[in-house]
Amino acid sequence: MPAVLMKEDTVVTDDSVVDSLMSLLGVKEEWRGCISVLAQQPNLTSYVSVQAKRQGTIPSPECILTPLRVLRPQDVRMLVFGQDPYPRPASAVGIAFCDGEVRSWDMRLSPSLRNIIKDVLISADHADPKTKVGPLRTKLAEMRVPSPQEWFHSTQAQGVLWLNTALTFSGKDAPTLAKHIAFWRPFVDAVIQTTVAARAEAGKAEVEGSGLVTLMWGGKALKLKPVVEAAAEKTGCRVVYVERRHPAVEAFHQNNTFRGVRAAFDELGMAQIDWVRPDSGEGEGEGTEGDIEAERKIKSLDAFSLISNK
Repeated sequence: MPAVLMKEDTVVTDDSVVDSLMSLLGVKEEWRGCISVLAQQPNLTSYVSVQAKRQGTIPSPECILTPLRVLRPQDVRMLVFGQDPYPRPASAVGIAFCDGEVRSWDMRLSPSLRNIIKDVLISADHADPKTKVGPLRTKLAEMRVPSPQEWFHSTQAQGVLWLNTALTFSGKDAPTLAKHIAFWRPFVDAVIQTTVAARAEAGKAEVEGSGLVTLMWGGKALKLKPVVEAAAEKTGCRVVYVERRHPAVEAFHQNNTFRGVRAAFDELGMAQIDWVRPDSGEGEGEGTEGDIEAERKIKSLDAFSLISNK
């Protein structure tokens, strides 16, 4: 594996370093251009390496880009933007709003996750804004809604990309949070541009349902709208925006988020996402071919960390 040369805090890379990052992160080949952008970021190993993990940065490198291990750009039918990973190693799994510690709807839920699943049921007329947590859990059980982990994986299998604006976390103070957002911004922009371009190509090929729904929750997510708009204008991709309050706030249910999402898919003439009882799709859950391959690739973590610190 090649050395990574440090000059004035800038990472100088070649294709073999991009290959190392691709192996480290386990993402689909179609995201290579985005990984090339990531490879050029200053202080790369302060955010993506075993060293960073040992110093308290989460999630683990193999989990940072979990959705991109499953989805190709052309598979993405909906972008959902979050903010930061959960501030606990067991909770941060690389999927925005998905808490790795929560295996059942009966467990304690973060306000965001609780409000998201509640709004899903509201949109399907199985709950209302006044529904309390106890009755909500009863209804989820009655309707056999998949467990939280299965629910996220299943929506992902239907083309939903849950992406945070900062993909790593090492502290709750504002300056630290801002550093992570700034570090990841070029990469997130590249993911948006790559996704929009792929969906535009699908449209040119007259692939049914080739547009893109973009769900933006909160002010940080809205800052990405100009990036989506510019990419859509450049490529001719059809994009419908759903802009709502962040699900962490209790006024979230005044938004009718998932009814807005349903209307967006109708506007684009695309098949709906099944949010209530999503089928288990290819690439779902643990033990898939992609996950097994990713586990093998994780063995390169220590080697990458040693090389990148030379």
